Amino acid sequence: MDKIINRNIKNLIRIKKRYYYNRNNTIYVNYIIYKKKLGDNMDIQQNVQEQLNQFQQVQQQAQSIAMQKQTVSLQINEAKKALDELSKTSEDQEVYKTAGPLLIKTTKDETESELKDNIEMLEIRQKTIEKQEKRISSRLEELQASLQAAMSQIQQ
Repeated sequence: MDKIINRNIKNLIRIKKRYYYNRNNTIYVNYIIYKKKLGDNMDIQQNVQEQLNQFQQVQQQAQSIAMQKQTVSLQINEAKKALDELSKTSEDQEVYKTAGPLLIKTTKDETESELKDNIEMLEIRQKTIEKQEKRISSRLEELQASLQAAMSQIQQ
């Protein structure tokens, strides 16, 4: 969807919504802003300027949430791999866990319990992040629609 937004006296901004997939086939939205030079006689309305600033702030929030989601996903995968490897060990094997720069001896059952709790907590965090991502995405769409409406009023 291509929209034109007046930014300030000499700039015209064009926003394109692009979708791309990461390795996990997760959809990320990237808004690309293009600028073009215009004549000095273009004035911007204060409302459009505020909406554009708000749009850019929400876009930064969306990028931050996408990074958080990816980090939590990696932590979940790491914990699941550790739990899988731990399940392959026998009960009498020594198990160590890290605490900063130290390795601490622990039991297999205790470590399994901690890993399962950690995975559960991370999955809850992941669901929270997904809800935030949906809210931010809908907010971006609302702002985009209002900016388009404001621009159509300016062009008329």
